[in-house]
Order: sequence, then C-alpha cells, then structure tokens
Amino acid sequence: QSDDPDQLYKNIYDVVYVSSNGDEVITNHISELYKKLGAPAISCIKAPDGITKAKLIDGYKYELSLADRLYINTDEKTMDLTNADVIIFSTKITETTYNKILKPLNFECNMRGRHLIVCAPAYDEITLSNIIAPELNAEYRKKHDVNMVLTRYRAISAHTRRLVNDFSILMNTDIIDRAREKDIIDKLTSGTPITQVINIDGRDINGLSASVIHDRKVLSQDGMVAVSIVIDSRTNQLLSRPKIITKGFVHESNTILIDKAQIKIETILKELMKNKVTFAEIKSTIKNTLGRYLFAKTQRTPYIIPVIMNKN
Repeated sequence: QSDDPDQLYKNIYDVVYVSSNGDEVITNHISELYKKLGAPAISCIKAPDGITKAKLIDGYKYELSLADRLYINTDEKTMDLTNADVIIFSTKITETTYNKILKPLNFECNMRGRHLIVCAPAYDEITLSNIIAPELNAEYRKKHDVNMVLTRYRAISAHTRRLVNDFSILMNTDIIDRAREKDIIDKLTSGTPITQVINIDGRDINGLSASVIHDRKVLSQDGMVAVSIVIDSRTNQLLSRPKIITKGFVHESNTILIDKAQIKIETILKELMKNKVTFAEIKSTIKNTLGRYLFAKTQRTPYIIPVIMNKN
C-alpha cells in the first residue's frame, strides 16, 4: 500500500513480475491496467492462439458457454453479436420448451433481424441431438448462420445464481422457471401472441414504459450504484457514514474512489440536514451529488439508488 501513485505502480509491477515468473509482457499488461483504472477486476485465461494480449471490458461481463462450435465467429473462439434478444431459463430445456416457446420466439426475432440467445443450465440430450441440432445444422448449411444461439450457464451456488439474476436484470428480461414456463405455454395455447407473453424487442408482459427500458439500458452500459444511509428523522441527524455498493460500475476493491464518494456524500448530507428536510430532498441530493462526482472521475453515469433507513 502507498499513497504515492508511482510507488504503488512499482509495487504492483514487482508483484506481477514475480507472480508471472518474470514474464514482462504479462507484467506490463496488468500493471498498465492497474495504473489506468485504479483497481480493476482482472481475469487471466490461456488464449487459444497462444498470444498474450490484454482486452479491456468497460461494463458488465457474464460468461456463457456456447452449446456448439458452429457459433464461433472470432479468433478468440467466441461468438460476437450486435443485435440479439436474450431469454433465460432456470431449468432444463425440453422438447416441449423448444417446440412451444423457442421456435416461435426465434421466428419473431428473425423477422426483426435479431438473433435469439437462449440461456439455460442444461438441455435435454435426446432433444438436443435428435431435434434441435439437426434443425440448426440445416439452417447453418443454408445461411452460414444460426439465428438461435444455445448457451449454458453455471448455477451451482448462491453466488452463481445471483450472477444469473443480475444478468437477467441487465438484459431487460426475466428468468423463466418451470411454473412460468407452463404459464407461458398455456397462454400461447389459448391464442395469445408470443410477443405479448415474452419480453422481445423492448416490450414485455408487464408493458414496461420507455423510462423503465431506458433505466435498464443504463444498467447494462454503466452499472448500478446503491447508496445506503441511516438517519434519525426525529433529530434530523445522519447516524453513520453512507455505504456504497456497486454492480457493473467499478470493482468494489477500488476503495479510493468509493471512500471519497462516501465522504463527499456524508459532508453534503450533514450540511443539508442542518435544516428539516424530506426523504425526497435527501434522495435527490444523493443522486445529484454522486452522479456529478462519479461522472467527473470516470466519465460514466451509473444508475444511482438511494436507500434511506430511518431509526424511528
């Protein structure tokens, strides 16, 4: 630890150099990322081509496993898509799920010029090999593209399940469990159009307004910052320093930025609460103060959620 940026950079450089067994390319990449971003979350994986390189992902990252190699369209053995809708299931994809939900939904996505990304923890192997794979391979041979992209995710712990939930929020969709799946199939069977049942092209079953969709786009691009404060409304006092929690904005190990933001909010609120104020005024002050500060420091505008806990 050091308050001197140059000394901190040297310390990080030395640690990375030793950890990488003296690999100067890796050391330079990681050290420069720390110098540029402060305290980024860094993942190191072996590149398929064996070439050491750095890639900066500015925003939220969630890893999905492609169900087939035919989806790969990059040198990194991944798939790159620009226009796609996402549907997430919490249970195994069955033949019924594929025929009743995925095929008609994929047709609607295709008509809009968008891919459909299907996220599920597992697929029924018989359905996958005997029905889904032959149809998708036939489509690939005809168009050299597959509109329905099958992916798998891991949900084996509370942490991984929480990540899936965060991902669904950022993608402006819901996680479909077995009960919801049955409800969807019942509605489709009764004649309800699939676009009125499942979130697609900016609309969902709840009829989300444009402002809600905008908020979710902000979440997916700049992340979320929650600010929790404890007050005593009777005495008009702030009882403890505000606590900041981030998702998809900056890694919480970036303690310098977060600590300074918490201090700034604390100072502003103490001054504000010298007079009687409403909860609405407190929330507005938090949003405005923190929003301007974070944009000045990061050039990003996260979705800010003030949470007020009152002693009385």
